[in-house]
Amino acid sequence: MEWLLLTVGLVLCGVSCFYFLKANECACANAKHCKKPIDFYWIAAISSAVLALSLCCLAFHSQLGSLIWLVMMAGCFSGTSWAGVRRSKRKCQKRMTKPTNDLLTNG
Repeated sequence: MEWLLLTVGLVLCGVSCFYFLKANECACANAKHCKKPIDFYWIAAISSAVLALSLCCLAFHSQLGSLIWLVMMAGCFSGTSWAGVRRSKRKCQKRMTKPTNDLLTNG
């Protein structure tokens, strides 16, 4: 039973990190046009993180469960930040190569 609760908690930690990432992307890309989606993303991220914390604490009681939740959230956030850095590097490289291609094609 504990493993099932931990698995669902881990999935909810991943969902929480996904929604945090979506909220940050929406805020950075078009800050003035997406106030409602940012609110939805933040509420979804926080509620899934709280639910994951509740499941971890239910599985291993409060002290060990909260420690396991912190480790899972740290792992998910480090993976998310690593993926974000790779994505931004890829976008930056595309921007740097695009003007070069435009100059070569007279476009």
